[in-house]
Amino acid sequence: MQKDKYALLDTDFISKTHIIQKDADNHLIDRIMELPGYQFFCHSQIRTELSRHNVTGAMEWLENKISTRQIKCYSDEDILDKLENVYGAMALGLYANLLQKACQAYAEGFYENNFKGRQSSG
Repeated sequence: MQKDKYALLDTDFISKTHIIQKDADNHLIDRIMELPGYQFFCHSQIRTELSRHNVTGAMEWLENKISTRQIKCYSDEDILDKLENVYGAMALGLYANLLQKACQAYAEGFYENNFKGRQSSG
């Protein structure tokens, strides 16, 4: 039984893989979207961020994928609603904690302090 795989798309990934192309209609991001078993997600803030990157066609590409439901786009409110369904009154605290941990991942030394000495098994 194959499990679904989930990919959270970010601004840099979309803009850079949209630039890489074989021809005008053959962008790397389109090949990635064809990977079997994957469901693609993004945060609504990506619309604002992607417009700042000003990569020709990337914003239109994203809007098309969202409108055709190939990418599911969530706002903070959508995420909180989903968390509340599972965690009830604890959802807001949980979400705040997740956001804090995500920000900490960008702190200097985070990876060295949290993953030093860990080896992959493969």
